[in-house]
Amino acid sequence: MPKDHYVPQFYLRNFEDGGEFWVYDKKLSKGWRSNAYSTAKAEDFYTFTDDSGTANRDTERILCNAEGRHAKLLREIISKKAVDFSRQLNGLFEFIAIQHLRTPTMRVQANQAIQFAAKLSIEKMLSDPDIAEKWRNENPDGNWLALKQSVQDGHFEVSPGTDTIQALALVLSVSRSLRNKPFLSIVNAQDGLDFITSDNPVCAWWTKDGEIRHGGISRPDASVWIAISPKLGILLGSPVNSGTEDANRNLCLTMNKMVANQAERIVIVQSRAKAAWLTRDT
Repeated sequence: MPKDHYVPQFYLRNFEDGGEFWVYDKKLSKGWRSNAYSTAKAEDFYTFTDDSGTANRDTERILCNAEGRHAKLLREIISKKAVDFSRQLNGLFEFIAIQHLRTPTMRVQANQAIQFAAKLSIEKMLSDPDIAEKWRNENPDGNWLALKQSVQDGHFEVSPGTDTIQALALVLSVSRSLRNKPFLSIVNAQDGLDFITSDNPVCAWWTKDGEIRHGGISRPDASVWIAISPKLGILLGSPVNSGTEDANRNLCLTMNKMVANQAERIVIVQSRAKAAWLTRDT
């Protein structure tokens, strides 16, 4: 069975050094050499069985098309160390939104949100005689009583195909949230320090009473971070407190700790020598 990447290879290759990087597993507390091809993927991650009983890989094809655009976009940003706001912003937000939603944990959470929204919609339909009558007319072969009973019993589920369509709608919603962030900063890593990434490279957080809380991108006060190479990162929603070497160094360390803490399981560092701090701080 094919294995699908939930963090794309074109992104992971930015962190390779000589075709390899160092992977640290937080659960096993050990690391090993790996590469973009072998990392952050799962068996048939995007495949579902449709109503005809056929294995459907439409989601993988949609993502492959998007990845072609996003790979070119990140190459340009890394090369110029800048974002062209008039030409590249929408594509950058699309890449961040898709990556935020496609990891295993976020996929489960997104699916739960889709199921909840769909159930609310069906419950509203059940309680409105006019909508119910329209449904019966448009679905003469549909079993209205069975649908009603499944919702009342809590057994109603959205079909996998609908799940894929709804997930794309969520991407658009997250993209819109990103556009509302008040700041976008390109952050350069300091000499002697590299940015790291993980199997959950898009980090979102907010603060309350000075305490950092992990949260979703859709929060209006959330900040968002993603390293796009060991030397370049993008920060949304928070102005960069820079200007001095110490401030820039502290920002680099803070973002790396954020990535390590929010990793689902593995942290990705360019070399073993630069991963020593992970065994102490994660």
